[in-house]
Amino acid sequence: MGTRAPDLGKGLFGYRKSAVHQIIGDRDAMLRLAEVRVRRAESNVGTLETEVAALKDLDIRKDEHIARLKAQVEELTTQTSQVGQGWQELEAEAEKLAAWRGRVASMSRAVAARLADLHATMEQLPDRVEGAFAPLTERVTALDKRMEMAAGTLHSLPQPMK
Repeated sequence: MGTRAPDLGKGLFGYRKSAVHQIIGDRDAMLRLAEVRVRRAESNVGTLETEVAALKDLDIRKDEHIARLKAQVEELTTQTSQVGQGWQELEAEAEKLAAWRGRVASMSRAVAARLADLHATMEQLPDRVEGAFAPLTERVTALDKRMEMAAGTLHSLPQPMK
């Protein structure tokens, strides 16, 4: 059973019987082999059809998964954009806060200086009040002495008769 056609050779009455039987046997063997191959191919076709169906199902699931992932990417892109905008707003507010803080700091320095001046003035206040009232105290003391003298003089005078 080769791939080349056998040499049939001719006898006196036509082809040789053994050569014809050999060719028929080879043909039967090749038919059996072809039938085995066809059954294997049909089995393989069934297996391949099952695999193709499974791959189609897998492909559908992957397409659905890809669609979900695309939706998630779009959502995350939107969220990222919103976060970016929020960040820009936060930075703007931080800049405003820093400027306000600078203004408050300069104002607080001015207020602190004024408070220090006020504190110094308040520390001097008792001495200044004492200095301001010293002449009055001296006059009151002198007046008190005069009144005591006048009272003493009045007491030493005889009482008028009635």
